[in-house]
Formats: sequence, C-alpha cells, structure tokens
Amino acid sequence: MTLNKKRLYVGITLFSSAILASVVNIQTAKAATTASDTIQTSTTASQTALASATSPKSTSAENTTVTTATSVASQANTGSSQAAATEGTVPTSTSVITSSQPATTTATAKPQPETSASLDTTGTGSQPVSTTTITGSQSTTTPASTAGLQTVSGTPTSTTIKTSSTQPAATGTTSTSTITTGGTAGTGTLSTTNPEPTGTINVNLPSENNSYAIPSDVSDSTVVNFTDPLLESVIKNGLHVKATDNITVGAIKNFKDPLLGASVTMYQLGQLKTPGASMTDQDSTPIESLNGMQYLQLLPAKSQIILQVKLATDAKANQDLTPLDNLNFNHLTIDGNFSNPKAKEIDVSQIPKINVSKATYVEFTGDTSVSTYSGINDQQLKKIGPWLTKFVNNGNQGNMVELGSAALSDFSPLKNIDPNAGALIVSFNDGTYDPVPVYGVIGQPLTFKALPSYGIAGEDIADTYHFTYTVDKSKWADDNLENLGNDQYQIENPDSSNITLIYGHLGFMYSSNPDSYIQKKYGTNTFEYFGVRAQPLIWQNHPTVTINYLNADGTPIENQGTPMTKQLSGNLVGDKFDLTSDSVISGYNLQSAATVLKEMYALNPQVVNLVYSRIPATSSSNTTSVKNVSSTDTRILALDYQAASETLKSIGVRATALVNGRTFYLVGYGQWIAADTYNFTKTATSGIVRISNTAADVVDSYGDLLANQLAPNSAWKYSQIVTINGADYYQIASNVFVSVKGTIDFSPVSDTTKVTVISQTPIYNTQGQTLPAELPIGSKWRTDGSAVINGVKMYRVATNEWVSAADVQVQS
Repeated sequence: MTLNKKRLYVGITLFSSAILASVVNIQTAKAATTASDTIQTSTTASQTALASATSPKSTSAENTTVTTATSVASQANTGSSQAAATEGTVPTSTSVITSSQPATTTATAKPQPETSASLDTTGTGSQPVSTTTITGSQSTTTPASTAGLQTVSGTPTSTTIKTSSTQPAATGTTSTSTITTGGTAGTGTLSTTNPEPTGTINVNLPSENNSYAIPSDVSDSTVVNFTDPLLESVIKNGLHVKATDNITVGAIKNFKDPLLGASVTMYQLGQLKTPGASMTDQDSTPIESLNGMQYLQLLPAKSQIILQVKLATDAKANQDLTPLDNLNFNHLTIDGNFSNPKAKEIDVSQIPKINVSKATYVEFTGDTSVSTYSGINDQQLKKIGPWLTKFVNNGNQGNMVELGSAALSDFSPLKNIDPNAGALIVSFNDGTYDPVPVYGVIGQPLTFKALPSYGIAGEDIADTYHFTYTVDKSKWADDNLENLGNDQYQIENPDSSNITLIYGHLGFMYSSNPDSYIQKKYGTNTFEYFGVRAQPLIWQNHPTVTINYLNADGTPIENQGTPMTKQLSGNLVGDKFDLTSDSVISGYNLQSAATVLKEMYALNPQVVNLVYSRIPATSSSNTTSVKNVSSTDTRILALDYQAASETLKSIGVRATALVNGRTFYLVGYGQWIAADTYNFTKTATSGIVRISNTAADVVDSYGDLLANQLAPNSAWKYSQIVTINGADYYQIASNVFVSVKGTIDFSPVSDTTKVTVISQTPIYNTQGQTLPAELPIGSKWRTDGSAVINGVKMYRVATNEWVSAADVQVQS
C-alpha cells in the first residue's frame, strides 16, 4: 500500500539506516529497545506471571518453554526511567534462553560505540536531495557469567546471548537459511537448519487465495500446516510439538500453558550452535505468509500468544494480517516495511481488526533492510491511533507501545490515552525528511528553523534538539548544536561539504546528557523518543538579495520584453544593505514603502518586490513636452507673419513670425513657441538602439539630464526619433531619451542566424575601432543582429565585438 506521504523519508531519498547505526551505533534494533527479542522465560502451567522488566527470572522445565517479552526500557508499573550514568556506556541487562530440551545459558552484552565510518553523499533530482551511506561494524563482548551485570531502569538495553542447547533430532529433509546480521547487536552470518514439516497438507487448510475461516468439520486429528515453513516450526516449538510431528487441532486445543511463545527471533537464536551468538528481530528470517495462524483461535481461553515476526517484502510475500484476527495476544510484535514505497508495504488498515484487549505489549518496527525509517509514519499513526489508544486503555496497568525505526513527527493521534494507564510509549531511531531546503553561506554559521514536531498532547517538541551530523566528523557529539529558542538552531562551524542538514537527538546510549533524548510524563504515562530530521542544504558563496521591479498590477516591468530584475551580493550575513539607488527607474514612481529598501542580509536568498506607477507621458501629434517661453502672455504681432513652408508643415508648424529678431512657430490655435525650443518628431519608426562600450546619459523631453545612465553594450527598444534642442534622440521610455550620437541603430535577426567567416577578418568594437583579435576562416558564429558603424554594415558576434558583413556569409 502506498499512502499519501507528506514527507520523503530518509531511507528513500536522503540517508541510509547507518547514519544512526554504524557511525555511532545509535541504531540499537530490538535488543536495544525492549526485551522482546532477547528475554525468554520458562514457565509451567501454574506459572502465570511474566518476568519483571528490571529483574528477569528464568526457570527450566522440559518441554514447557514459552517465549515472553518484557520491557527493559522502564518499569512498566511506574513508567519511570533513568538515563545511563556514564558517557558512551550502554546500559546492559541479562536475558536467558531455554529450549524444549534442558540447556545451559549465559548472556550479557556491552556494545561499544564506533568512532569512525565512511560517509558517501550524493544528490540528484529537481528537488535538492541526497543519499548518505555510512558503513561500519560493531563489536560485542560476552562474559563467561552474568555476575556484575548492570541493569539501568528507564533506558533500553542491547543484549548479546550466549547459549548452548540440545535440539530434537530432525528427520527427513532439512533446509538451511543464511541470515546476515545487519543490526547493532552483532555482525556476521547466521546459519540456521530447520526441519521441514512432515506429513501432507490437510485438504481443509485454506489456500492463499481463499478465506482464512476455519472449516466447521475439523477434528482433533486434523493436521494444520502453515504456508511459511519457518513460522510452522516456530509454532511447533511453542506448542511443544516435536519438529518431526505435525501440528494438529488437538495439539492446539489441549495446550496447557498460559503463554504460547512464538518469536521467530528467539526460535532462530535457539537453533544457533555458535557460542556467544546474538540476534535481533532485524536479523530474523522474514515470514512470507501468516496463513495457518488463524488456527490458534482454538487455543484454550486462558492461553495467550506472544508473537514476533518480521514480514517479508519480496514479490511473493503475502502481508495479509487476517490470520491474526480474533487471536488472544499477550505481546504482539510486527516488524516490516510500513512506509517505504520501494518495497511492499504493510497495510495498516488491517491492524485495528487485531484483538489486543488483554495484551500488555504492542510493537510495530520498520524493516531496516528496506530503509532505516520504514516504520509507521504520521499518516499511518492517524489511522491506528484510536486502536493503540484502546490497547493502552484496556485496563492493564503498564502497557507498552513501541514504534521503532519510524518516520514520525506527530504523536498527537495518541492524545486520548488514559493519563492514569501507567503506560510507556517508546519511539526510538526515528527519522523524517522534508524537501524544503535550508540555505547556508560557506564559511559562516548556519542558522535554521527546525521542522515541526509534536508530542502526545500536540505540544511542540521541536525545541528539544542538541545534535547535528552537519559538522566535521571530529565534532560528532552531543550538544554540538546550539538551541536559540523558538525552534531556532545554529551550527557554529558547519561542514559545507554536506548537502544534507541532519539534526535531532544523539540518543541516550552514547550520551549521559538528559537532553540526548526526550523523556516526558503525561500523567502516569511516560513518553520516550529520539530521532533525527533532515532537509536538503544549499550552499552559497555570499548572501544575496534579488529585486523584482513590478507594475502596480503585479506584472513585471519589462525591458525589451524581459522582466527587470537585479541581484545584489553581500559579504556577511547580518550586514546591512540599502537599495535606494537601485530603486530609481526613469519614467516610474516608486510606490513601495521606503522601509523595504534598507534591511540586512540573511542566510536565505531574499527577494524584494518593488512596485511602481508609470509617470504619465505628455505629448501632441507632432511635438514632445514643451516649456513655456514665459509665464507672461506675450502678444505676438503678425507683422512678419507668413505661411509655413512645406518643410515646416511636415513638422507641425502652421506659420512663422519674427519678433525682435527671434523666430516663433504657430503650432496650434493661438499657440506660438520659440523655434529654438521646438522639439519635433523626426521619424516615428521604432527599432533597437545599442549603447557603445561606455555608459550613456539620458535626458527628458526638455533636454535636461536625468540621474540614471544606460549600461555599456546594453540594447534598448525605441519608439521614435525626436529632435530636442536641435539634436537627435531615441525615445526609449516615457520622457526618457538617449542621444543618437554615440549609439548605433541596431537591426535584430532571428535566434538561429549564424555567420561563417569567409576571409580572415578583424574584430571591431561599437565605435568601429579594430580590436587585437581576428576570426579564423571557416569559423561559425551566432549573431543577434546588425548595424551600420562608420558607414560599414557590421554583425554583432559578442558583447562589443563586431565583424564586417563583407567578410562573412549569413545563414538564417
């Protein structure tokens, strides 16, 4: 099943499981979080109490072994916990395995944190993403006895189990499976020999495609087989059925013990012959199908089931949980891929159908062979939150929920848990990835706001982080991340070779600091958590500000069809910038508040949108703006009045008059203007003008100089050529003109136009001066247009570089 995921998870797109495992061995797997993988207690039918979490006990009785799981993370009846007292020391506890035959067992573990690993980071895609792989290994030690073992209440433990046992002789064909131990409890290869079931499959057993309903005509002699042979062997062991015998309905109905142990991990560990061997749930062989488990409905009412399985994710895997419906669970542990779409995902909508009304322990942990954070995600917790709440509130004091290797950032779906339930809710080794990038400037401190994260009551818990991997390896330690408050953090010396920002909790196993994980009380309930958050990290050489120049309607102001923008680069984050001079545009008035022009450079690229209104143009059909000669009404005597010549008529002059030796033009009814101030349109033809290699001044319609200049080698679209005070100008904007002198009239060509050099030709600048370079014969160059420079037609092939049209052949 693929859910609508709000986040891309770390194991998929960003960094692998080992980022909290091999580097500092934070990934502790089941043995490091609960005792569900490592504690096995023998009991008889009269022994109904489970071993205490803080004081495991073991008895031995031949053929009466069951597997039980209890929390070593805290005392379930009080919910209290205590962090380890020594930096870098992992709390330990003992655990004992018994088998269906008498055996001698000793167990302890004390994994040491790794201090080195290889880190490989790459990233591709439209969104900034990366993949980080960290490899390493962990050593374990197994003392000869359990004397002097340390058990610390409140902190999960990692356990290595040493066992020797005598198993019944297997008959018939045997199958051998190899298990690579990728968890933190140990490394190596486990070879397991399991006898195959004997006999024939009962014709009444439902197939994978049929209903899991138990036929009505079953008898005590009916043989019950399982689709998965390993699961069948586990159930045989729990029912005390010999490996060579069949499971029958009678064997199930006549089971005498209060608990049926069905842990795949414990069963496979019991099969090992290697002294000092250890195993976690992640190391156990995945189960391909639960078909057959439905027959455990026939157990006596007083018998409960302790189940631990890791569900397979391969093509033939059947992840249907229906066989678990209506079973009487005491402990339920399902490991598998819940939220990584690269492999089969367990459909969590099945979970609420499972009966845990009398259970004391429920666990759902991701399959780290798929990705570290393939456990329950936020969307899935919303679906199963009411069911988990009902489990915690089932009346048993001290129930425990574990959500391991998850992708959780919001635990509020559990807010309705009874505050007096005395429960323990645990979520360790979590990780989520959000594609929203964080920006940094090389060589400067990195400040960022953490992604949102919520506790059981919906409160903010994103203010609890003290650790980051985005520093040099030598700085990987707790409290290398400064908490600024309000979910803001700073890394003083970030490693700019990292393209992923990773931050969160180091975990209590490798730091005695209480801030290395979250431990929080909700009434009598305890919540314990550690995990990381990750985001893509984009590095810049300098902090930047981008200005967008906009019209009042929000559309960009354009220059030759291109939106006007400008980017400024600063030096240090926190330095001030002033955009006042950059906000001036000829022909426009700034409407934005002046306060936006003066700010400080920040880590994130800043965008300032400046809004303008256009200055209205003043014009007549043939004239530009006119200055009044005098504010006094001057009577023009028509003493020398005469009709305008044809040439003057062409520029809008109706008549001329001479007053005191000065010529005036009649340009409208009763409107006279001095001839030497009359500006007229020389040509209404539009085009493109290019500026030479020096900046060009611009003037208004009176010929007065404006503050701005046009950049060298820039191109401007003009609407007409006018004469102002006797000189010709291109009009490039409303009331903005540039002199024809020192510019060139440019004729653009299509984007695909090329010129081929047909004779050795020099290169010229915009003034027609020869440059110290030549273009070789036969070379081809793209050109954007031509112009006549000093009477010679030229094609532009680069900024301020031109070639003579006589020396090239033009191809469109």
